[in-house]
Amino acid sequence: MTHAATQESESLEKVVTLHAELQEQEQVLAMFAKQREEATASRNQYELTLKSLREEGTRLRNSIDSQKAVSIEKEGLMSRTKVLEEIHDVCRSLCAWKLSKMSASRVELVYEHQNGSSHVIQLQFAAKAPSIICELTFNPSTTSNASNNSEHFDFFKRLTASLDPVWNKLVQEATSLPALQHAMQSIDVEIGRMQALDRDLSAVASRFVIPKGIQIHSVGGGANSNNICSFTVHFSCLEPASKWNVGFDVLRGYPFGRVNIVPEAEFGNSPANVADICDVAFGYTRLERACEYLAKTFFTSCAANQKS
Repeated sequence: MTHAATQESESLEKVVTLHAELQEQEQVLAMFAKQREEATASRNQYELTLKSLREEGTRLRNSIDSQKAVSIEKEGLMSRTKVLEEIHDVCRSLCAWKLSKMSASRVELVYEHQNGSSHVIQLQFAAKAPSIICELTFNPSTTSNASNNSEHFDFFKRLTASLDPVWNKLVQEATSLPALQHAMQSIDVEIGRMQALDRDLSAVASRFVIPKGIQIHSVGGGANSNNICSFTVHFSCLEPASKWNVGFDVLRGYPFGRVNIVPEAEFGNSPANVADICDVAFGYTRLERACEYLAKTFFTSCAANQKS
């Protein structure tokens, strides 16, 4: 074989070898490209899965938070429901107070008076149950009392007005149901006493001479903070000429609280011994009975002086 043929043969072998290497590299490159595509697809799938898991995690956290909120709200509602049941029981034990309105956040308790007016307790639940916020208001009567004894109704209106500041403070300071129950019981008792005093004042005003009328005082402040009302009754006769002025100071707690009675002679015979007046003027209708006793004592004294 000639030298040229040998070189040509060697060159052909190199070409064949190079071609084989190129094919192998193309195969390797195709394998790497396929692996890259698979890795890219896998990464995209992982990203989608991760996104889905994150969304699911957010949803679960929101669900958990929502469940916690529902549980807290449920506990609050259960607590308020319990308070509402207790309030209902309280009203059943206090026959004068009635449940007027009731909701999950507010309760209205009403005390209706005989003259058509009413006291209303607005009870609102605080943000932290079972704490409560209370307020007392007075609603005057919407009906006309023109055909009735207006002075009689005016007594009760003025008496309750004098005690409203004390009752308001008592109700506003009640931040729990037991405290509110105590306040309602105290108001209930005192309203009953004011009704009794109202009837007695009306009876006295209609039967005896009270020239300057009956003065109703504000309760809760000053030196005479327990003085509910005061008035002076006149007893007089022409022969022998005599006149007594009997002062009454009615203190808080009537008809079982103290009543100061001071008889004085304006002219004529001096007041007889009325030491027994304290025994006469005790309990219900005490003012009327005291005036009856004083009138009897006065006119007996006048008759005795006339004979002498």
